[in-house]
Order: sequence, then C-alpha cells, then structure tokens
Amino acid sequence: MDVKTLCLGILSRSAATGYEIRKQVTEGPFSHFFEAGYGSIYPALNKLLEGGLVECRAESQNSRPDKKVYSITTNGRFALIDALSAPPSPDRVRSEFLFTTFFAHLLSPRQVEKLIQERLAW
Repeated sequence: MDVKTLCLGILSRSAATGYEIRKQVTEGPFSHFFEAGYGSIYPALNKLLEGGLVECRAESQNSRPDKKVYSITTNGRFALIDALSAPPSPDRVRSEFLFTTFFAHLLSPRQVEKLIQERLAW
C-alpha cells in the first residue's frame, strides 16, 4: 500500500484536512497499519487531486489562512477498491526490541535476560 491509497481510505470515511489525515495516521485507527508524515501526505494529496481522485475546497478561518478540506470522488472510490483488490505486500515490522536483540552480543547475559523477561511480561 502507498500513501495515496492510505489517503483515499481515510477520505472514504469522511472529508478531512491534511492535518486531520496525519492525526488519524499517528493517533487514530490507522496508526496500527501505516506510517506517514506531512512530507508524504501532502504530495500524495496533490497527486490524487491532479488525477481527479479527490477534490479540495477551501474553508475560511478567522485570522488564519484558508483550510483545505479534501474529499474523495467517485473515481477515487473506484481507485481505492482497485488498490484494495490487489494482494497486500508482506508486513514490515520495525522494532526497537529486535534492534537491541540484534546487538545482544554487546550486552551482558544479565541485561539480555532482563530484556527478554520484560518483553515476555509485556
């Protein structure tokens, strides 16, 4: 899955700003599936906008620049369904625990045992 598909999925639930999309990716239901920052979300939204897969409307705000609210188009829904119909890529796991165990030979046996016991208890 790419960030464009992630954005389409989020927008299929409701219209959102780039900030709201990022919030759903970091703190909301999508935080369990994928990582994406502003540096990838906004370029993805621009490509989706250029491709006619999302629309954007400006909402005025007091003493602030207009807020851009994105919504999915009918073609965007079809693109999302096409993307969801493809087999998913293998999962990628990032783990500080695995990083630490990779270098376990640099730690004392006692530290390694403590690390493993803490992980098992977790």
